[in-house]
Amino acid sequence: MTMNKYLTYCGYAGSLLILASAFLYVVIIRHPMWIAVMFTIGVLLLTLHRFVGPDSDLSRSNDKSKSLTLRRLYRQRVFGVCILYLCVLLLFIHPGFYFGYYIVNSMWFLPFIIFTVVELYTAFRIPSVEKKEGNLK
Repeated sequence: MTMNKYLTYCGYAGSLLILASAFLYVVIIRHPMWIAVMFTIGVLLLTLHRFVGPDSDLSRSNDKSKSLTLRRLYRQRVFGVCILYLCVLLLFIHPGFYFGYYIVNSMWFLPFIIFTVVELYTAFRIPSVEKKEGNLK
């Protein structure tokens, strides 16, 4: 198999790990550390899929042959992965005051919702823009 296939499977596995760990974190009352580790592994796999390889979102966002709208959408997906790293950071921080703000155990969920909204928007918007571009050319 080619490297792109492996990276695609890494993206699928990472997305499934992120969803499963978020579900388990919400369902299980006592939050064991292995859920945070599972979330982190999922984020690393998704990052590998998004940032490495010739078809990565990072290379597509800098491709001058694509339209401005597509480049913006790919940059939003890269921003979404960066938001996931904030989620990982908040998962491992213990509750307390940090830089004048009180951090609670569930504070990681807010950036996760932002990531989810960005991901859903780009997941539906990118194919429609690519289809529209294909019809214009």
